[in-house]
Amino acid sequence: MERGREDASLTLRGLQNRSHEKIKLRKRKSTLYFSTQEKNVRRRGDLLGENIHLVLFTIALRILNCFLVQTSFVPDEYWQSLEVAHHMVFNYGYLTWEWTERLRSYTYPLIFASIYKILHLLGKDSVQLLIWIPRLAQALLSAVADVRLYSLMKQLENQEVARWVFFCQLCSWFTWYCCTRTLTNTMETVLTIIALFYYPLEGSKSMNSVKYSSLVALAFIIRPTAVIPWTPLLFRHFCQEPRKLDLILHHFLPVGLATLSLSLMIDRIFFGQHVEPQRIQVYLSSFTILYGVLCHVHCPLPMRFLQCPPDLTGKSQYLDEADVFYLNPLNWLHREFHDDASLPTHLITFSILEEEISAFLISSNYNKTAVFFHTHLPEGRIGSHVYVYERKLKGKFNTKMNSELSEIN
Repeated sequence: MERGREDASLTLRGLQNRSHEKIKLRKRKSTLYFSTQEKNVRRRGDLLGENIHLVLFTIALRILNCFLVQTSFVPDEYWQSLEVAHHMVFNYGYLTWEWTERLRSYTYPLIFASIYKILHLLGKDSVQLLIWIPRLAQALLSAVADVRLYSLMKQLENQEVARWVFFCQLCSWFTWYCCTRTLTNTMETVLTIIALFYYPLEGSKSMNSVKYSSLVALAFIIRPTAVIPWTPLLFRHFCQEPRKLDLILHHFLPVGLATLSLSLMIDRIFFGQHVEPQRIQVYLSSFTILYGVLCHVHCPLPMRFLQCPPDLTGKSQYLDEADVFYLNPLNWLHREFHDDASLPTHLITFSILEEEISAFLISSNYNKTAVFFHTHLPEGRIGSHVYVYERKLKGKFNTKMNSELSEIN
């Protein structure tokens, strides 16, 4: 009995001694055993849920994209965004017929108006910054969409497929040509890609009904044609959702009402009155400038443009002002500017018109003072270059206009 007690005592002493030693456990490599702190440390190298180097590369590429694309594509990249934003902040500038008829929404221009207001308050509202800062902002948004597209494909397929999709996206010529332009089409594309990232697709790990429906609603407010691709997708979600009433009452309806109310409030502020029911109509319109320059003049100068609105009067055989001009440009100029008092100080045209209106230019004493490259592939009414003609007059107005054109160049 005594020997048994001694053995038990020795055993207890051995256990006590071992308890004071540090016991080393084998580390497991599975992510299931990572602590919350370790996971947070790992995620510090991520941005937008992806490797920070991938995100920074995409942003750098889109910024380069922004500065390399120096041509103009369509007038709407100015007249439906930058010019409207300028008018919102500085209270001057030209508004096309869509705005006078209250058919457009101020929601998209408000983004750039906010940028312009900050530049104005800082005293940095130069022409170059007014042109390039909004484009850089659009480039950053496009970069976010590129990364979200990569993330979505990685979830739905695998990393190899995602890399190839990402590669095709970055190498797409038309995407390169348009994704940094301040077009409603560009913003619609950006919002659609990001919304698809949250859309409930099979295999997606980021689905969120509120987020994707909010982006879809914003895309529709900015450009109503967004309803075309999203109608079947929304219907698909509705059919697959087991709690259909909950989806409508707690997701679609609140998001739709909140977005619409915000848009109407913004338009009420800037239009100065409630918008008319015709806002619901979708107009595919364009706007042609008589004198060719598709850039913003940050100076309160009187300007005359050719317009081409749709027929809002119901007249038969309707011709817009641009059509009338191009039927006979020389006669139109002589008829419009019938005496010296009505002649403008500057004319800005596409190069294709120079030979046809040369008689007017000579008789009215205009000299070519500036040339801007426009496109390598001119067609129709569009020329390869934009020409600026100045009438031989001395005065402050001419000097001011010339300084503006020099700054733009």
